[in-house]
Amino acid sequence: MKDVQLERAGASHSLVDATIIIAFANDLDAQRLEKLQSLPEHFKKSFTKSSANQSLNVSVSEGKTESSTEFSGWTLDQISTSSDLLDWQLVVDQNRIMIKCLEYPGWSSFRDSSALWISQLSEFLDLANWPVQEIGVMFTDRFYWSLNDKSYQLGKFFNEHSRFLPESIKQSTPLWHLFQGWIEEADGREYIQNLNLSTQWEEKKPHKTEILNVIRCVKSANDELSGLNGDSAKAIMEKAHHDNKKTLNDLLTPETLEFIGLNS
Repeated sequence: MKDVQLERAGASHSLVDATIIIAFANDLDAQRLEKLQSLPEHFKKSFTKSSANQSLNVSVSEGKTESSTEFSGWTLDQISTSSDLLDWQLVVDQNRIMIKCLEYPGWSSFRDSSALWISQLSEFLDLANWPVQEIGVMFTDRFYWSLNDKSYQLGKFFNEHSRFLPESIKQSTPLWHLFQGWIEEADGREYIQNLNLSTQWEEKKPHKTEILNVIRCVKSANDELSGLNGDSAKAIMEKAHHDNKKTLNDLLTPETLEFIGLNS
């Protein structure tokens, strides 16, 4: 597409990151938190850099405020040997697990790698029966467009007949945002879906268009959230991937879909 740039040079798609976030219903107990101390050693083959996370505790007594920090988990990074950029990140805290991929290798690779690490974490920290509050998958697509304020056209990227775009956006300026969400049930699960569309334009920089799509499984009739399980997470990720593709096919123009390799 003319005058359009993507986040990483040479990328074949507009996906900036794909992320899965698993929120626990309860914080990890002292026994599991102690095991968490040795997590980097367990994952050193996949993640070469680690940094300890700290939680801030604040107490007020007799009019005095005291603060202290304590270990709460890890952030593990996988750095590209060719570019020195961050490719993968695994964050494990007392109340959540987050796996973020910034150099997207394709859906099956993202899904399988994430499910494997989730299974390994479940076994290592004994989380098979540790209740999960929700499992969310987030996709971020981003485009940079070199243009002047008189040449902006919504139809450059977006299908103007999309069910996700109201009339007010079609008549807007180059700067706009649209946040929307809905609840749906499928396969015995309840999902909350959020679609956030926005544009930004800083002085002397290209116009930026961003699509943030979040699909969260918050209930399951199949006891899938009664513990941390890689196969359950994998099934929810598949649903999220299907819904994200469906949304983008409705939202974007055929030219844009072809540009990002999603014209199917």
